[in-house]
Amino acid sequence: MNDDDVIIEYRIKDIIVIKFNIQEHPYTVDDIFDNLELKYTTAFFSIVDMNLINFDLGITATTNIEDEKECFSIHIRYTFEINNLSRLCNDQNKVQIDDGMLSLFASLGYSSTRGILKERLAYSRYNSTFILPVVNPKDLVKNIPKDGIENNTSETD
Repeated sequence: MNDDDVIIEYRIKDIIVIKFNIQEHPYTVDDIFDNLELKYTTAFFSIVDMNLINFDLGITATTNIEDEKECFSIHIRYTFEINNLSRLCNDQNKVQIDDGMLSLFASLGYSSTRGILKERLAYSRYNSTFILPVVNPKDLVKNIPKDGIENNTSETD
């Protein structure tokens, strides 16, 4: 191993459900799920001086039986603690993490979201009839800028 190699060790430090919303509709659950569309929003941002990367995952489920109506939505923030994060910063002070590592973080977040959403929907009319489908985690990170993840470290005087 040479001096330029960076060993990456990480752990999930925190999981926060920022928002969860569920709407009731007069339609049957079968009708809702036959016309269901899922929309995903993702974002990564870093706090380099604390060795943290945050991954935000938002999922909105809508049904278009008559007009597009939201059925439920969830927004969760996953915080990963990564050693040596400052060594991954480029000249613009953005964190450069390869697509494989970003996909790994997205995969961990998405699979955890599947379980959290299943638990949250358990006491609704959707109860055991819905689970998030399996997705390719690369699809969740394809819109992450290739020039690096923004460093949100705030400088104080």
